[in-house]
Amino acid sequence: LSPRVSVCLSACPLSPRVTPPTPTTPTTPTTPPTPTTPPTPTTPPTPATPPTPT
Repeated sequence: LSPRVSVCLSACPLSPRVTPPTPTTPTTPTTPPTPTTPPTPTTPPTPATPPTPT
């Protein structure tokens, strides 16, 4: 084998291993949904004042 071929054979299979794998960017944690504010309880209707007897 010529030196050039031997270098290619020795380098080509190693090239994928030498390059370190690109670190996967960590996925940003999804912000938890803001809790829906509970509906304010409706104030009970004020009882109608009975008509004062004349």
